[in-house]
Amino acid sequence: MIGAAPRHHGLWFNFGHHHIGLSMAPGSALLLSALINDTPPPLDPAPFRASRFAM
Repeated sequence: MIGAAPRHHGLWFNFGHHHIGLSMAPGSALLLSALINDTPPPLDPAPFRASRFAM
């Protein structure tokens, strides 16, 4: 999950990479920083949004 928490303003998620977390960290950081700074993300963030799940 990468993106804003649906119910808590200012809380951001960047987790769920399982055993490949270290190798995925740079790309996840680029995506998350773009979302936080409201700049165009390097890829479509939709598949990583927390709002995909009923929370």
